[in-house]
Amino acid sequence: MLLDGTNRHDRALSVGFCRPDGLGCVRHFGRWLRRRDRIALREAPRDHVRTPAGGHEHPHGCGSPRLEQMPQRKATLARWNARASALWPLRNAALPAGLVESELFGHEKGAFTGAIARKIGRFELAHGGTLFLDEIGDLPLELQPKLLRVLQEGEFERIGASHTITVDVRVIAATNRDLETAIRENRFRSDLYYRLNVFPIRLPPLRERTEDIPLMVRYLTLKYGPRFGKRISNVSPAIMKMLQTYSWPGNVRELENVIERATILSAGAELDLGWWPMTTGGRGRAGATRTLEEVEREHIRAVLELTGWRVSGERGAAEHLGMKPTTLEARMKKLGITRKE
Repeated sequence: MLLDGTNRHDRALSVGFCRPDGLGCVRHFGRWLRRRDRIALREAPRDHVRTPAGGHEHPHGCGSPRLEQMPQRKATLARWNARASALWPLRNAALPAGLVESELFGHEKGAFTGAIARKIGRFELAHGGTLFLDEIGDLPLELQPKLLRVLQEGEFERIGASHTITVDVRVIAATNRDLETAIRENRFRSDLYYRLNVFPIRLPPLRERTEDIPLMVRYLTLKYGPRFGKRISNVSPAIMKMLQTYSWPGNVRELENVIERATILSAGAELDLGWWPMTTGGRGRAGATRTLEEVEREHIRAVLELTGWRVSGERGAAEHLGMKPTTLEARMKKLGITRKE
């Protein structure tokens, strides 16, 4: 199954919810899944490749990792759960190119410098279950034939091994790349694309499912309120209307950043958006929206101001943002965030 995370007409980037304690299946999200897609999720056998497509169907950040979790979480898909109780995720974009092969297929002791012990790869670990490959469009070209082989034949060799391993794994893949363009530019194999593209599922951008926003806002205030010692119990109709009429170029990540910042700024039980600059006044005004990088820079700076520019340690900005201090420092450097004396 291919979860599609791009759109030819909307190239804005974002990151959706991918945490196990997240929103689950949003109340209205099912209406976006065509009947064919629901059949794919419910009935496809484990050796069927199902890919939430990543070429040109939906923008990145619409929630493909969340959809990936749907089969594990929804009672209506209990039959699939019975057949595939384990789900193993792999975020290709988070790994250096040289480690992807080892993560997917494993390696033997001594296979290369630093291989001090045998490593079991994700395909082997996911045997009898489901493997979720996020950002499949970032898979190095030299590894694509090996992935194609395991998808077609169900077999592979660990790095440095001479014996073949056979696995029975259901594969879900997601991407925010336009894979058809990548094929034309010789960056993605056409045979792998067609093998993945058995059940493509388009995930819509947030602006196309604004009826989900109230539930998301409720979840996010419950999530961030305790973290900042706040108890947000009310969102005024005016603020909710603002949130639902905004175009959300950054999709769910931008919404999460806005609600986290609003939670920080709120003095009482009512959510206060404060100085959130809603410059679009609605949808469809080209050039009026902020980039995701601008949103992220503004949000990180707001949290740093709250913590007195303490990056690490208890109640530091990294803890508030849910990331490692080294990761935050790298993001600050990339975004050009410095303290103004």
